Amino acid sequence: GIPEEKLPYVFDRFYQVSPSPPQSPQRGEVARGSGQQNSSSLGGGWEGAGEGTGIGLALAKGLVKLMGGRISVHSELGAGSEFTVALPVNRQKPVKPTAPEILIPAVDPAPAKPVLPRAEKKEGKPLMLIVEDNSDLAQYLVNSFNPAYNLEVAYNGRQGIDKAVSLIPDIIITDVMMPEKDGFELCDHLKRHNLTSHIPIIMLTARVDADSRLAGLRRGADAYLEKPFLQEELETRIKALLLQRQRLQAYYLSKAGLAEEAYRDSLPSREEAELENDFLAGVNAIMEKHIDDPQFTVEQLSRELFIDSSNLYRKLKALTGINPNQYIRSFRLAKAKKLLADTNLPIIAVAAECGFADQGYFSRIFKKETGLAPTKYRAQNRI
Repeated sequence: GIPEEKLPYVFDRFYQVSPSPPQSPQRGEVARGSGQQNSSSLGGGWEGAGEGTGIGLALAKGLVKLMGGRISVHSELGAGSEFTVALPVNRQKPVKPTAPEILIPAVDPAPAKPVLPRAEKKEGKPLMLIVEDNSDLAQYLVNSFNPAYNLEVAYNGRQGIDKAVSLIPDIIITDVMMPEKDGFELCDHLKRHNLTSHIPIIMLTARVDADSRLAGLRRGADAYLEKPFLQEELETRIKALLLQRQRLQAYYLSKAGLAEEAYRDSLPSREEAELENDFLAGVNAIMEKHIDDPQFTVEQLSRELFIDSSNLYRKLKALTGINPNQYIRSFRLAKAKKLLADTNLPIIAVAAECGFADQGYFSRIFKKETGLAPTKYRAQNRI
């Protein structure tokens, strides 16, 4: 049964009642209960198992109202609940219209968009892109992950692709069945795009057969969760994927020649490694071409890569853990280390060869980076 004080709210959207906890949620909250069964096959407002989203009974009430009926509930705590639907019976045949009549469904063609948090970005928080055509579920996800994440929402697969390429989020949660492009197409496109190939993608879907799950994983999905999903499991998957990306940064820095090989068990798949290493090889080729130009900037690098500078920032930061300015400096210093170890060039010539116009500045940042002045580094690493 349902506690008497909860009965007025069971038809509210997103309202769930837990039969056992002493502290029950306020109106409008979503909470997980610990009951063993649902008291109604309608689902939604009364979720004993706590795995629904609280929209089933609200939907039932709306449909009954459209048909001119009514729905009510009688419940006794400890005994059970009874839901009654009463629909009117009319024995009069409708008058046939004299002219053809076009019936327009009473459905809002533009479902209400989720209310996003205030526009200002939360510093240091990952950017999450939610791609979901169901506005209720999109709003639930927005409410669940604010304020731990910066949030963006797309309402179909095509919009999801466009937003992912322009924003380069840290994590993507997507539905499978969507208009314009489905979740499989979205995943396939983003995993092949050089700006978005690194982004972890989680698929949420009611299609739980083995073929659908395998199709999602083959398209590059990093996780595939069944609806209705457990919020705690989704949160755990997200944190694990973001942590894995951080560990992979050491791998890609090493492959770019900017760090020692420090990774252990965090290795990407062969397909991902090929894509990302090709991207970094392109960056390094441009850097090598301009290595002796002290005026070379991030904007010039972006232009030669045909990438917007803000997108380059997010891509390099996510892939290597350092921003483009730091990447340029690290590349110059890595080249300087090689020249110091392999050649007899004077320090001033090494600095100039690596794009440092001021030898004093070069010596200071070299020592800060390596812990050794250039002369001592040469003495200890001479081949």
